[in-house]
Amino acid sequence: STNNNNKMCSSKSSKATSISSSWFYFIAILPLPLLLILYSQLLRSTIAPPPSDHGTGSMFDIIATRYDFINRALALNLDMGWRH
Repeated sequence: STNNNNKMCSSKSSKATSISSSWFYFIAILPLPLLLILYSQLLRSTIAPPPSDHGTGSMFDIIATRYDFINRALALNLDMGWRH
């Protein structure tokens, strides 16, 4: 009889432990969406906006001469025929 009571008590305590541990994990995960929102806002505030001349072709103007040189070298000067 005492042995049966001990088995019942241990099974009840293991169930109680598993229930309380599952609540612990639920409560631990609860603030994650809020943390993700705050983190995304922090990232947005640290990223600089694009320059004012973004999309005007100013970057290509800077590299155009090197691009033409590499294109001419790789095409073995054949690009002159289709440019003119």
